[in-house]
Amino acid sequence: MDRKVGDLLGVLVWRSVPLGVDAVIFVSETHGIQVWYEHEGDCTGCPRHDECMLFLSDFVREMNITLPENRNPTEVADEIFRTVKE
Repeated sequence: MDRKVGDLLGVLVWRSVPLGVDAVIFVSETHGIQVWYEHEGDCTGCPRHDECMLFLSDFVREMNITLPENRNPTEVADEIFRTVKE
């Protein structure tokens, strides 16, 4: 994957060579700079579930992205990754 600055304000899509995964750097008005790595997560029982959902909900709102409600953080993050890679 080539590095890409997304059409959405505050997003950089890149590939982490050491980890071998795609990553997105988000610049959030509310949360500052966040780096998220694409991975398969199991959010069930995770102690950071609510923290992740708060960030993802805020980011989706800030970027004016529409996503269905009541999804787990991994599904929301996957959809965000797909959206910013377009």
